[in-house]
Amino acid sequence: MKLLTWWAHYKKLMHQRTGIDIMTVHFKNECRFVKSIKSDGGFHTHNRKQQPRMIIKGLTRGIVWEGYDQATNTWELAHIQ
Repeated sequence: MKLLTWWAHYKKLMHQRTGIDIMTVHFKNECRFVKSIKSDGGFHTHNRKQQPRMIIKGLTRGIVWEGYDQATNTWELAHIQ
């Protein structure tokens, strides 16, 4: 199975608006807000020339999204496999 790239960063503006610590996970041209990330594989930090400057990045076979909260448009967990 082909491994796909995912990356994530802290979403400061979302925290300022809701008071909840939120990460933004980018995968398959999609961006989702999550409260927690669990990774079965490896990941590393990566520095970029544009914002967000520092991200975490890795390879995955897929992501299982768990616990959607419609009121805040967030997921409880992104399980990166």
